[in-house]
Amino acid sequence: MDARDKMKRGVILLNKHHPFFAYVLFDVKLQPFPETYAGVRTMAVSEDGRCWYDEAFVDGMTTATMGMEPGEVARWGELEGVLCHEALHLCLAHLKRIEGRIPELANYAMDIVVNYYVLSEGLSLPKEAIPVNPKGCNGEGQSDVVICGVPISIQNIKRKSWEEVYDELHGPLQKAGKIVQVQQQGTPGKGDSSKGFDQHDRSGVGEDGNERSDEEREKIRRHWENRLCEAAAHAKQQGKIPAGMERLIDGLVKPKVHWRQLLQRHVKASLNPVDWSWHKPHRKTEALGVYMPTIWKEVIDVEVIVDTSGSIGGSELTEFLSEIVGMAKQFSYVRMFVTFVDAEVQKRYELTNGATSEILRMQPKGGGGTRMLSGIEYIKKHNAEAKVVVVLTDGCDNYEGRKARDFPFEVVWCLSKNGVSIESHKQNCRFGSVVKIDG
Repeated sequence: MDARDKMKRGVILLNKHHPFFAYVLFDVKLQPFPETYAGVRTMAVSEDGRCWYDEAFVDGMTTATMGMEPGEVARWGELEGVLCHEALHLCLAHLKRIEGRIPELANYAMDIVVNYYVLSEGLSLPKEAIPVNPKGCNGEGQSDVVICGVPISIQNIKRKSWEEVYDELHGPLQKAGKIVQVQQQGTPGKGDSSKGFDQHDRSGVGEDGNERSDEEREKIRRHWENRLCEAAAHAKQQGKIPAGMERLIDGLVKPKVHWRQLLQRHVKASLNPVDWSWHKPHRKTEALGVYMPTIWKEVIDVEVIVDTSGSIGGSELTEFLSEIVGMAKQFSYVRMFVTFVDAEVQKRYELTNGATSEILRMQPKGGGGTRMLSGIEYIKKHNAEAKVVVVLTDGCDNYEGRKARDFPFEVVWCLSKNGVSIESHKQNCRFGSVVKIDG
């Protein structure tokens, strides 16, 4: 059999034993790499469902050896695992824009999540695959990797999105001063864990060679989201839906965005160099034998308002403060101000990075009525240069018809788990982004 026939046979076998993956793969266009393709020629997938393959790469992988009769022992080959790997990239929307994240590191995080689901179903992957132990952490998955010489352990993969895995990779690399190295050489380097075996095409270029519009890309995303739901229903009817897939689908179709992810998006977008200096080489690139300028960065002001009105309980305040500490420790160029507000401003603190003990010793003051606008107006008057204002509240408030143009900064409303719904908040508040804190 040639490469295409081998892959078609793999899809047929998967349909018998793993109908979820096969249902998605029936909509994938398998085709050899075009001569003009500039990337690594192994396997690649694009957002519209084109899956390119290299014949030598396919020939070098093992294939399933069992027959197709019910009850036969499944001995899956690497090829079937790779096909399922590509199918998950498509239906989990991994090929959309990554919003300023490092592409190589994003690919790494996505592969960790995808490999967990493939391997937990008893399938195989090539030796180049990023290592994942699906039985680690009590069966919730563990990946021990080394990136740019930094060892990182990702645990409980089953419960995490790729964005959360990305943050867990990015944090230690940033602390070790390796982000520039990651950006320059990609991941991994010599002695590091495998870089993976496939390419993720996010160019947005269609088969006609033209770049798709945002509307076209959104239509494609919805197509694969629908395909994902249909595949789950198809597999569930046969009692063969992959473990944990329903929870993952629910998170995609009804996403619960944690406020830290949204805040990271705003802060990272603001972390741009404001000046360069060639007088002193960049110490992180000098070791690589590359002469690069030193980057001067501004300090980013982030304002946090904590609702201390009478409707906020002790457990919510504890959660609010814990989240603030977690966010403050992730950025090197953030100066955070925390303001406690009920009907008016009660207490204000300045938090510098690493001051964990200081913020946990804060004594929230309040207990009266609710008017978060008091805190927002205070910030507008005293710190209008702030990039973003995060308001931790239950949403039981009156927003007095204010609009986004009334404030010089972005406002992110973070509603407590027991607070009002997002829909109710949007009916009453006409400015800012809103997310629900999901624990």
